[in-house]
Parts: sequence; structure tokens; C-alpha cells
Amino acid sequence: LQCYSDVTITVDMSEVETSPTGVFASGPGVMQGPSGIQLYDNGEDVWSTTLSLPYGEYTYKFRNGYYTDWDSDGWEEEVLLEECGYGAYNDRLLVVDQPIVLTETLCFESCDVCSALISGDVNQDGSLDVLDIVSLVNYIIGQSFLDDNELNFADFNNDSSVDVLDIVAMVNNILSE
Repeated sequence: LQCYSDVTITVDMSEVETSPTGVFASGPGVMQGPSGIQLYDNGEDVWSTTLSLPYGEYTYKFRNGYYTDWDSDGWEEEVLLEECGYGAYNDRLLVVDQPIVLTETLCFESCDVCSALISGDVNQDGSLDVLDIVSLVNYIIGQSFLDDNELNFADFNNDSSVDVLDIVAMVNNILSE
């Protein structure tokens, strides 16, 4: 008896120009060769699809654009996937061994999550929270230093000044979520 899994494959395309023909997960066998499985944009340039796959291991790469042969463009660069790549071509490895599999949302041509640019994220940990407010308070009262990049994120109300008004706006934003 063959066991199947609902597998969701996702990639963040926000740091590259996405092809007008879309994004695909391409690889041998069930990954439908060079043309691959079409992914769909969620509206924020994060592309995904859910499909039913039998338990097993599969290799694939994301492909920016629809191509029907292995030698065309659009592939993720092998050298950029060395950290997480599998096999001779540094493919991504998909292990299907449970009823539901969700791949991590990684950046195209990367083993990492894309850097999210969040206004107010002073400490740049990917979220706007009380730690950012503490960093900003410490800066305003002269207890810490912020570099130019951190200051760009600290100017939450975009008035070209980092002050208590940014803290008020950040608190209002946090409380409204």
C-alpha cells in the first residue's frame, strides 16, 4: 500500500525579478522534469503549490520562468545552494515521510529566509515588538548607539527624526495587530 502526503512547496521571489511565465519546482520524476510543477503567487511574491506525493525522497530546484528543456535559463544557481544543496547539482531535497509536509519558505537561490524589511524593526530580528521599542528608548536617552541602517528602521513615522513620536507610532502599530 502506497502512502501519500499533501506537500506544500513554497519559495519567496521578493528579492528577484519574477518571470512573467511564473515560477516552477522542477526536477526528475514526479517533479515533472524541466518544465516542473507550477507555483502560484500569494500576492506578496511568495509562490507555492500543494500536491499529493507518495512517500519518498525527491530532488528539485526552483525555476524562474517556464522552460521545456534542462539546458534553458531560469534555474537557481548551484553555487548559491552549496550550503543546503543535495547531490551533484546542489538540488533541494524534499523528504516526504508524513501525511502533511510544508517546506520552509526560503528565498529563491538561497538556503535562507529572505530578509524582511519591516519598518520599526530596529534590532532587525524580523518582527516589530517591544524589543525594538527598548532599543529605541535606549538610543533616545543616550544609553546605546544605532548605526545608520538601524536608524533607518527606527524612524517609524518617516519624519526624518528619531524621537518619542516614533515610539508612540510603534506602540500603536503593535497594539493594533
